[in-house]
Amino acid sequence: MPILRDVLTYLFLLIGTVFCLIAGLGILRMPDLFLRMSMTTKAGTIGIGSLMIACMIHFDESAAIAKAFAIIIFMLITSPVSAHMIGRAGYLDRDVTLWSKTHTDQFKSYAFKQRPGRFAPDDGAEHSPSK
Repeated sequence: MPILRDVLTYLFLLIGTVFCLIAGLGILRMPDLFLRMSMTTKAGTIGIGSLMIACMIHFDESAAIAKAFAIIIFMLITSPVSAHMIGRAGYLDRDVTLWSKTHTDQFKSYAFKQRPGRFAPDDGAEHSPSK
């Protein structure tokens, strides 16, 4: 039984490490704020969750399992909320531009209907790649 536990621990450690590496590469390789944020939020949450599952398997104590479980729940709750808030603030900021190959911008007509900001008030909502 300890061999199976070690194999599962190493497997979840490997999965978590790979997803954290993908999240780190996403920060470097993605072209704009929104793609970077999406990549790091999803991959980072899965990576940390896998690492915490490996901790739960390896440390067979109730206190360690409870702490790892609390970290997983905390990450699942806070990551999407913080990514949403950062993305919204970045979208409303005039200095943050969309990627040049972005085809649709469905939030533009809603966000800038009352207050002009990044776009002119009479711009359409469908096609608005950045400059």
